Amino acid sequence: MINFDTKNKRISDLDSYINKYYNGAELIEEKSIDLPTYTIKDITNDRNACSLVSLTRLINYYYKDIDPMEIYNFIIIFARKRGYYEEYGTFPNFISEIGNSYFKLKKIPLKCKGIYFTNFYIHVKNQIDKDRPVIMNIGEGYYKNHSLTVRGYKIFLYKKLKIKILEVIDGWSKEKRYIDYSALNGLNSLGAYSFNLIKFND
Repeated sequence: MINFDTKNKRISDLDSYINKYYNGAELIEEKSIDLPTYTIKDITNDRNACSLVSLTRLINYYYKDIDPMEIYNFIIIFARKRGYYEEYGTFPNFISEIGNSYFKLKKIPLKCKGIYFTNFYIHVKNQIDKDRPVIMNIGEGYYKNHSLTVRGYKIFLYKKLKIKILEVIDGWSKEKRYIDYSALNGLNSLGAYSFNLIKFND
């Protein structure tokens, strides 16, 4: 049985977490993408810039020759006109518009899209399998009102259930962190989180 209370816990030691809550679970599939791991503080003194730093990270992933500070300094200009407030951060439904404004200005062939009705296999696994990291905006649990970068996943088999774990860069630490997606995705999860996907134009 999935313990939905675990959504309120930070997971830094995944082995210990699995042993405690899913003892005997077998890892059956995983993938991780190599991404820049700078923190929010490395980029800005604004502690509510998590969405913008996540967006910076993804652009920097696709265009490694562009300095992340240069990316951020352009993004913040658009953000201040489109749903970003220093005291609150960025409203998730404006993240894609901010990203697409930057892409248009720089003539970069990328497109950002917000996903509000989510599916692990379509919006996480499929994207990571195609080497496309994802921005995740969370409205409850340990990362309440925070945006972070999903860089990978692990799927465990536990008592005939598939336990889905997200590998993330939370912007507060350079170390790997994890989210128990199966716990977060329990009852009453509608509206608890959303994704922003970035890919090259078709």
